[in-house]
Amino acid sequence: MQRTKNYTIRLYFLLFFLCTFQPLTAQNKIVFSDDFNDNSRYWRIGSDFSGSYTIQQSNYVLQHTLPNAYKIYSKAIFVQKEKDFRLVCTLSQQDGEDNKGYGVVWGMKDDNNFNAVEISSNGQYIVYTIQNGQFRVISAWTPNKNINGFGEKNTIELRQTKGTMSVWLNEQQQISFPSLPFYGSQIGFVLHDVGTMAVDKLYLYQDNLGQINLAKNLQFDDKGRENLGKHINSNLDEFAPRIAPDGKTLYFVRNGDPSNKFSAGRQDIWFAKRSRDLQTWETAQPFTEIVGGQTNAIISVMPDNNRLILFRGGRLFSVVRKGMQGWSDLQPIVIRNDYNRGNLSSHCLGADQKTLMTCVDREEGYGGMDLYVSFLQDDGTFSEPKNLGATINTSVDDFAPFLAADGVTLYYATQGKAGYGNIDIFVTRRLDDTWQSWSEPQNLGAMINTEECEANFTIAAAGDYAYFVSNKDSYGAKDIVRVKLPKEVQPNPVAMIYGRVYNQKTKQVIAADMNYMNLTDDKVIGSANADAAAGEYKMVVPLGKKYKILAQANGYLEAQDSVDLSNTTTYKEIQLDLYLVPLEEGANIRLNGVYFEQGEEVLLSSSYPELRKLVRLMKENPTMEIRLEGHTDNVGNAYKNLVLSDQRVKAVKKYLVEQGIAEKRIFTQGFGGKKPVADNNNENSRQLNRRVEFVILKK
Repeated sequence: MQRTKNYTIRLYFLLFFLCTFQPLTAQNKIVFSDDFNDNSRYWRIGSDFSGSYTIQQSNYVLQHTLPNAYKIYSKAIFVQKEKDFRLVCTLSQQDGEDNKGYGVVWGMKDDNNFNAVEISSNGQYIVYTIQNGQFRVISAWTPNKNINGFGEKNTIELRQTKGTMSVWLNEQQQISFPSLPFYGSQIGFVLHDVGTMAVDKLYLYQDNLGQINLAKNLQFDDKGRENLGKHINSNLDEFAPRIAPDGKTLYFVRNGDPSNKFSAGRQDIWFAKRSRDLQTWETAQPFTEIVGGQTNAIISVMPDNNRLILFRGGRLFSVVRKGMQGWSDLQPIVIRNDYNRGNLSSHCLGADQKTLMTCVDREEGYGGMDLYVSFLQDDGTFSEPKNLGATINTSVDDFAPFLAADGVTLYYATQGKAGYGNIDIFVTRRLDDTWQSWSEPQNLGAMINTEECEANFTIAAAGDYAYFVSNKDSYGAKDIVRVKLPKEVQPNPVAMIYGRVYNQKTKQVIAADMNYMNLTDDKVIGSANADAAAGEYKMVVPLGKKYKILAQANGYLEAQDSVDLSNTTTYKEIQLDLYLVPLEEGANIRLNGVYFEQGEEVLLSSSYPELRKLVRLMKENPTMEIRLEGHTDNVGNAYKNLVLSDQRVKAVKKYLVEQGIAEKRIFTQGFGGKKPVADNNNENSRQLNRRVEFVILKK
């Protein structure tokens, strides 16, 4: 018997899985339901060589066009396989031959491993299992007068009770047998030969899934969850929110609005800004600035708000940068060995712009969609996805990751852990740099997770308010709500460093590439951008360290400053402006971080990072000639200070020559204490006077 595989297309789950799960405190509660009024459960929609799949008139309509073959349409649905459950499906055959089977599959891993009950319109049923491609009949084709014919609905019900499975057809029990193994977590539908079937309902009932691992000491304020109001929400679907790290701009997707520019009447990006008093939101508007059309969603907003990560056109996400003329062309983000066996995916780029969280279904996964991490490589691509491990990932779908600005705290949704609904939002924290050691995920509680739909969690850098999507008490569909998070489930506090980058000579703002690095080893931790229009940048950094902030732009000497957060313990915003010296003849530039032995001309090794930058500058500008100038304070003998300053700049020249810079391109002069830049009344000002500078003689 020929079989056709369930080929899938790759989609980003811009909506989220709709939950109608009741509180798990009694038996026979609904843990999954779909009436197919829409495709909020994200069954496959479309067509391929073997047929088509559509939502029509509250039915999932499956058409198969290949003779002598069968087709399976399935998705991961979490079942505690060792516990009692009921699976109820109402379906009908619309056309085809009346002796061809159609029905329900469960415990499916792939087309070679699943269990099935099929019925036919001529009044027969069969129960079978396939393991590693081997077909085994549980009950052969058997006549049954309860089965309805073409166009009439039939209900197939599976009941597992204490290790025994029973099959019921139209509320009449037919057969019992020992429960079959679960090869995987997929549940779905099977259709034999050429024909069409329509699925009207699919319900899963199960006992309590277990004790909820609730986050401790969850004390929400009196406001609880707040609907963002009619300035943001409408009677349509609003979903996939992304709050900018500064908390002042909210991007989201609205479905079905005729104002949607790139996909009128379907889904597109909208945005809203906080009012000046930061108390309310301005009226949301379509986000029409991105060139290219078919834009689906913004999945990450970088701290500087100058870089947006997009998912677009049903393909891999893309990135754009802000420039003088608005937004640049879309630039693809490439992930090495990137593939997805499923039809859904989601992504989140960390605030450091180097850590990419993905949610896909891959061979090495634990079942369904798993969470993975990739890291930015030197060539601009991201590394092959690395599974986050079994503490987070389960045998069913784990998805919608949001990595907080601290780079440690991860929020995500899962079907695979006990909660208040079939899908709940959890929080976990990374314990080391392997990205596979995590704290036990904790449920965020009934204020956030309910029997309704909650997903698409996002938090600003301050870590105080969480934004997410819910259809509970909405304006008619899915709405965006927020809640003030208790400190116990907030991310670790961070600092937001912001400012402008200026041309030191003209004092005009300029565009620049920004990096922040560990002050102790110069290792680049993250990056940002200062936009050309306003020269503004923002970056979010973890607390507890000392950082070097570096700005670079073509035609300018890079500038840097340091920020000490080693003793900071709460969220903090720090303004830091940087001034870049244009590379032009006559420019005088101070070399920060050049050190000598006390009273000697011997360079300390701690000077090498700064001097390597000068080496790189001169190699990038092979015609440049410079004069090194040495200065001291006025303490001690003036002549000795003059000699010392001259000897020190000659030591710097010697280092540059040893690194491959032609000696004839470097001149030196010592000034001793003749050119102070500050008074010498105290040690702080004297430190400013002890310096090495260089002047560009020829560009």
